[in-house]
Amino acid sequence: MMKKILLLATFLLAVCAISFAQDKPLTGVWELKKTKDGQGNIHDMTFGAYKLFSDDGKFSNMRVTEQGALFTHDGLFKIDDKGNYAESVFNHITSTYLDEIQLKYKLSEDGNTLTIEGELKLGNDSPYNLYEEWKKVKVGEF
Repeated sequence: MMKKILLLATFLLAVCAISFAQDKPLTGVWELKKTKDGQGNIHDMTFGAYKLFSDDGKFSNMRVTEQGALFTHDGLFKIDDKGNYAESVFNHITSTYLDEIQLKYKLSEDGNTLTIEGELKLGNDSPYNLYEEWKKVKVGEF
């Protein structure tokens, strides 16, 4: 009897974990792999930049350097089923809060590549076309 209860509990836990992961596709650690420059040319990233998404709608961006890890900014994020992505950002480097940023996101079919793009307004109100391609970090690779 105890074995049946334990087996049932394990099965229910696995089902809940799978359904939870499907509802929160961004949860985890992502490494920035590609960006675009001002002319629209795609470049591979040469330094460690990571985005950490938690399942409660929070995110943090981190850079890894020879001197250690530095959290550059964090905040809240929202996604919807229409491909809209929004961030409300607190920038740790300049200690400023930025208004909500509206962007588009696309998640690859296998869930391992995240593309975020859209237009940002820089400090002088000049537009910047953001393009970021992130790869999900597998457990044990980080």
